[in-house]
Amino acid sequence: MEAFLGKVQERLKKEGFGCQENVADGEPFLLVAHRSRVELAKFGSNVDTFFFFAHFPSLTNSELRAYSGRCFNHALHARGLRPPRGLFEAVFSYAVALVDRAADETIEAVRNDPTPKHWSAAEIQVVYDLASEKLFYFEKTPFWGAFYHDGIRKAIRRLLV
Repeated sequence: MEAFLGKVQERLKKEGFGCQENVADGEPFLLVAHRSRVELAKFGSNVDTFFFFAHFPSLTNSELRAYSGRCFNHALHARGLRPPRGLFEAVFSYAVALVDRAADETIEAVRNDPTPKHWSAAEIQVVYDLASEKLFYFEKTPFWGAFYHDGIRKAIRRLLV
């Protein structure tokens, strides 16, 4: 787990993310990374992107969704006082669960079930199975937010694989 987090943290820092280790803000995050910048590919919006990492011995799909929701709420609060989302403001929250051994049902759900929908924001669920050293995430392109999903998948592969 430490080797994976070390590689990921190095990649995130190279892409301009500020990283904090062992953040205990209502959730025991091993690592929280945040970057705020204007992105032309997202219509010139100021985009706050967060990556949250936490360890779980095991994880059900409902536990993953709850963890992802807590990460999303943390991202909304951590960005501080800003114009409302949608007014050239967006938030992308990647909830990365490091799981000792992910259950097959959880893997299938994260790969196939659409993530919760939000106005001018994305809540992305990622599972890293420590036993197999494999990464799982939503592989489809939903109609709502289709424009962003290719970029989301590319970011996951570039930063987390």
